[in-house]
This record gives sequence, structure tokens and C-alpha cells, in this order.
Amino acid sequence: MITIPGIEFAAYKEHRKLEIASDGHLGQLRSGYAVLEATVTAGLPYFGFIRHGDDSYILQKDWAALPDQPKKPWQREVKHLVEARNLTAGTKVYGVKMPLEVSASGQESFVSYPNNMLCLAECVMKDAVWTNLVNVWKIAIVSQFGEFFITAQKAYDELKCVRDDDGEIRFPRLARHQSLNELLVGLMPSDAVIPSSADYIEDDDKEWPNGLRENEAIVTSFYEARGIGTLATYDDGNLVSVRVGWRDVPKRPLRQFLVPGERVKYDRLDAPYMSKRESSFGKQAYDISLV
Repeated sequence: MITIPGIEFAAYKEHRKLEIASDGHLGQLRSGYAVLEATVTAGLPYFGFIRHGDDSYILQKDWAALPDQPKKPWQREVKHLVEARNLTAGTKVYGVKMPLEVSASGQESFVSYPNNMLCLAECVMKDAVWTNLVNVWKIAIVSQFGEFFITAQKAYDELKCVRDDDGEIRFPRLARHQSLNELLVGLMPSDAVIPSSADYIEDDDKEWPNGLRENEAIVTSFYEARGIGTLATYDDGNLVSVRVGWRDVPKRPLRQFLVPGERVKYDRLDAPYMSKRESSFGKQAYDISLV
């Protein structure tokens, strides 16, 4: 499990604090709800937010700064939990409460995306000066065959903010995610040095396959919170990007996931597995093994 400097993770089943194994394993959880919590060391420039609905992001309240008499019952619950910890002044606590759902067969418990996810934005300071860079972390509780895990993943590494000629500031890499762009722009320190968009160069972070054999691919991404990834491979002689789901990848040793950059072998390419969410991918890879 990836750690974030200055951040302490915690998970609860209702009011019972869960033990987190080194690989993020939480064990089996049943009906009710779970709470995912991130405690930020005092003075660190992290801000919590959640994904709400279809690609919409909203800032999350700091649970350590709730009013003395919160209006909502769940806020009164978390305020009681936070106050019992006697935290250092200035410590921030962000969290998300998520329902534990049961599959149609009644045999498997799970948490649905994006309700399972808490996000953190980190404004980057270098040499005691605020920069135009922001890191975005996504922490989630994921479930696989009834077993639950915490995952932590840096979704964006040093996103660059730029200033257009008209004075507007924006994150070019988030052009297709306007809600997230607006949220992060609102978090930028007022004295951050923002360079001109005319000087912006897009980073090329794609890993293109080289010397692949038949039915081999390179993992280009794996989204921990949702349990899906992408592979770069050749199909009928053409370089293509295909989707892959966690159910088709090997256990390592308990949770099933892939690591960007590694080489894998797949049994077949076929139509994407149907779900409630539409897929932009023409094909999906099935039955993955490590090379």
C-alpha cells in the first residue's frame, strides 16, 4: 500500500476502527456502512474533496473544524470520534461515509464507485516558494469477492497550472474535467508563480510497447479506486488501447491489480464487459497473466 507523507489513514465499520494490514487489507465487511478517513498533519497544504456524481467534484468539510453543534446526525457522529482523539491544533481530518452494498445474489458485499473514494489535493511548495504544481491523490476502499482493502494512488503527479493572456488560470491536462479544474484553481495560493500558457508543454507519459509477442501488452494505467486499467497492444497489426478489469488479473497475493509499465499476456480481446457505465473502449482484454 502506498503511503503519503504526513497523512494517516483510518477505516471504520460504523464506530469500530479497523486494523489495516501492510497491503491495505481490511478483511470482510457486511451490511451497514464504512468510513474512510485521512488525517493531515498540521501545516501541510492538503485539501480533501470527493467525486460527486458524473465527473463532478466538491470540496469536503474538515471534520476537525465542524461547528460545536452540527446540524446533521452523521456530522455529530464524526465530530465525537475526532474530538476523542485529542488532535494537535491545526490538524485536518477529511473523510467519507460509504454504504456497504450486497450483490444481487446476496453472496458478495461491495462498495460502489465513486462513493468509495476520498481525494486529496496537495499544493506543491519548492524552496519555500509556492509553485504552479498540484498533486492529486485518490484513496479508496475497494472490495474483491467480499474482501475489502484500502488503496492509495497518486492520480496526477505535479499537474501544471498556467495563465492565459486574458488572466484566466487553468490546468491544461484537465480540459476534459472542468469540475476538477475549477476546484483545483480555487485552491491555488494567491502568491503562487503561474507561468504563461504560451510556455506550456504537455508531458508525454505514455509507455509505448516495444518488441511485444502475440497476445502481449504493456500496462499503461490501472485505476485502483475503480478496479479498471488500460493496456497498449497490437490488434491486427495496429497499436490499440484496450480496457482490462480487476477480475481478469492475477492475485498479488490477496488483491488483484496491475502495475503501470509491466508486461502482461492476455488470453483474448473481446467486446468490453457490460456495466452500468458506458465504455469508450472498443475491446477489453481477458484472462491476464504476468510475463
